[in-house]
Amino acid sequence: MYLRIKGNEFTTPFLHEVAALTDHACLYVRNVHYEESNRMLTFSIQRFPIRKQRIFQGYDYDMTCPIDASIIIRNVIQYNVDNHISDSPDAEVTLLFGLTVKGNQLCLSSAEESSGVTEYMVIIEVSELDLEIRDTTEENHENKNIT
Repeated sequence: MYLRIKGNEFTTPFLHEVAALTDHACLYVRNVHYEESNRMLTFSIQRFPIRKQRIFQGYDYDMTCPIDASIIIRNVIQYNVDNHISDSPDAEVTLLFGLTVKGNQLCLSSAEESSGVTEYMVIIEVSELDLEIRDTTEENHENKNIT
C-alpha cells in the first residue's frame, strides 16, 4: 500500500480512516528520524491489515499478518517527543488510535502506560498536511495520491 495525502481540508471521517490504517501498529522508537533540511519526520512501524469494520467496535485487524511500513510527515514546523520508556535499541510501542490528525497537528501515542502516564508520545505541528504511509514489504507500490 502507498498513500500520500497533501492539503488542508479533509473531512473527519477520512482522517479517522487514516488513523485506522495505523491503529495497533508497533512503532520502533530507534527508527524515528528528523531531517531538518527537509523539515521531514520518518517513523518505522509494523502495521496490521484491516479484516473488517465492526458496527459498534471499530475495526478487526489481522494480527497474524504484520506489514512493515514507514510514515513520512513533511512540512514539520515543530515536534515534541515525550519518551518515558527505556533507551534500549529494541524499544517499541503499540500505537493507541494510530496516527491522529486534527487540523495542523498530528499525534502518535503509545497504548502502554506506567502509573497513568503515557510511555511514548510524539506531537507534530505542520504548516500544511503532507503525509505518506508506505508499506516497505511490497516491491511495487501503486501510487494513490489524494490532493
